[in-house]
Amino acid sequence: MNQRTGIAARTSLALMLAALLSACATSTDPWTGEPRTSRTGAGAGIGAGIGAVIGAVSGGDRLKRAAIGAGVGALAGAAVGNYMDR
Repeated sequence: MNQRTGIAARTSLALMLAALLSACATSTDPWTGEPRTSRTGAGAGIGAGIGAVIGAVSGGDRLKRAAIGAGVGALAGAAVGNYMDR
């Protein structure tokens, strides 16, 4: 496996996991019965995306920094979204 294939495989795996986790962030509004995305899940997704981009462009080992940035961004976004859900 060459380096390009490894990066493509990791990227597609990360995107599939993100799609799977975003499906878990949906709930039903008790008043209207309509499906609603929680702000915690949306915040985690947005934070992970922004954190990964910032980590990747910051230099050094891009994959490692992008993963760290995505993790920190997801935690921060989930915390803000959880606060907004209350």
